[in-house]
Amino acid sequence: MALNSIVSGVHNLTLTDGTYPSHAEKISEKPEKSCVLRKRAEDLAKAGEVSQAFEVINTISDKSIKDNTLMIIAEDLACAGQFDWSLVFAEKFSDKSEKDLTLKKIAMDLIEADQLSRALEVAEKISGKDEKDITFGMIAMNLANNRRFDSALEVAEKISGKTKKDFTLSQIADYLTKAGQLDRAVEVAKNFFDNPENIYTLRKKAEDLAKAGELCQAFKVINTISDDHEKDFTLGQIAKDLGKIRQLDRALEVAGKISDKGRKELTFGELAEDLAKAGQLDRAFEVVEKISDKGRKDFNLRILAKYLAKAGQLDRALEVAEKISDKKGKDFALRILAEYLAKAGQLARALEVAEKNSDDHEKDFTLRVITGYLGKAGQLDRALEVAEKISDKGGKDVTLRTLAEYLAKADLFDQADAVIKHICDDHDRSVAFAETQNIYKRKGKTVGTVDP
Repeated sequence: MALNSIVSGVHNLTLTDGTYPSHAEKISEKPEKSCVLRKRAEDLAKAGEVSQAFEVINTISDKSIKDNTLMIIAEDLACAGQFDWSLVFAEKFSDKSEKDLTLKKIAMDLIEADQLSRALEVAEKISGKDEKDITFGMIAMNLANNRRFDSALEVAEKISGKTKKDFTLSQIADYLTKAGQLDRAVEVAKNFFDNPENIYTLRKKAEDLAKAGELCQAFKVINTISDDHEKDFTLGQIAKDLGKIRQLDRALEVAGKISDKGRKELTFGELAEDLAKAGQLDRAFEVVEKISDKGRKDFNLRILAKYLAKAGQLDRALEVAEKISDKKGKDFALRILAEYLAKAGQLARALEVAEKNSDDHEKDFTLRVITGYLGKAGQLDRALEVAEKISDKGGKDVTLRTLAEYLAKADLFDQADAVIKHICDDHDRSVAFAETQNIYKRKGKTVGTVDP
């Protein structure tokens, strides 16, 4: 479907489902109205009512919320392969940087769908020079990874910035080397190396020896590379390749030979994640402990805590989270851990972890999640008790509104009405009432008892 016909159809649209805008129009001009409209638009998009979602978004007055809603729906549509609609939503952004980021995401989804020409068309729409170059670079590397080297090199030529272009060409050269096309890799590398023949020949030989398990011979070859930066790069690349094929002992041995501290610790971090994915959580923790940079170490501890939680090792996950030195990083890890506990049905423990959070915003978010799980578990009194702990009044009322809506959809009408009575703000209570009434009507139930 052509974009112009879609846009034309949208502008002439009249809503007919009766559920919108009836209750939203009753809401006074408060910031919360935009939030209600955002939720309505997202629900419509998920239900496949894309044109109605688009029309609802056009009524959102808050620019930030409007752009955020456009971004979420545009990216979801692109993931679902609805590229025409995705681009319609992307074109409505008021913020250029947000629009560029969304267009980049759509371009990458198009290339994943093997629609190269359309991906390039979308990339050309990006207004920011740097973001456009990054997108062309990502497309080129995707093509090279799939051994479409001619196309990759053509796309790389579209990059205007020399540094980004050289970086992309170096990546393509690496892919050519891995594909056994050494001569062509050397030819590409001449764009950014004075004498690449020796470096690429030695790198390929070292990588082949390492993969064959001949590490001693590989190290001897690497030591003949005169450029220290290239030597470290080769060691890091070999370590990562070995990590990907689960030869983790060898990978760690290679990483330990890297002379540059920053590159070595970055490689250790990547290998720690490989170990965690492989279920070798104790060893992953040992590797993370080798990292001295606080920021990098905290980042990897957060990843490790997540994998421990996914593996059901919740006590260990909490122990790791407590080791994070950065306050925000720790609070984030605690929130993720509390959510895993809630999903596992350990609601009391989830609440304990939530209380450890020093950031009110993170704590409130976690309490809202726990409230939802308690409601779904039928523990309504407990859910209301936890909701009362939410410090942000608006967040508390929105949580209760969501809980009431869930209960109504589950045919727990009396409980839904009871929850609505706990909403303090008159406006939020009216919205909750209107939302549940729409649910009641669709289910053929008599209007509820709550008086908004």
